[in-house]
Amino acid sequence: MQGDSTISKLILSGCDFNDESLKLIANIPELHELGIGRNQKITTAGLKSLTKLKWVSELQLFGTNISPKAIDVICEFGHLKKVTVNDKLWTNNDAKLLQQRLGKAGLVIRKSSKNEDVNKHHVGEM
Repeated sequence: MQGDSTISKLILSGCDFNDESLKLIANIPELHELGIGRNQKITTAGLKSLTKLKWVSELQLFGTNISPKAIDVICEFGHLKKVTVNDKLWTNNDAKLLQQRLGKAGLVIRKSSKNEDVNKHHVGEM
């Protein structure tokens, strides 16, 4: 995948990815939408390795171990329009803080459930 500029959307939900796996996609310069949800081994350190992907506009982080401690890292993605996190690790106050930092970007708090329902709670404007 090194230097492949033809991939603009990559959804890797539930692929048992971890921080080391994320390094494989850190070299896709034209990536605009990245879904790494439902990969519980992904941490803030792994997310940090992706911040050089400056064109990512949509970032799906639900079902990972990305907590509010990662707000600074999330904000390093310079062109975000939408971020999705889960309600297990993010309180309403955490969500408000992230929304303030994101500005006009939309924040979606995905509600956790046994069956990973697609119930969503939107914070702010999209």
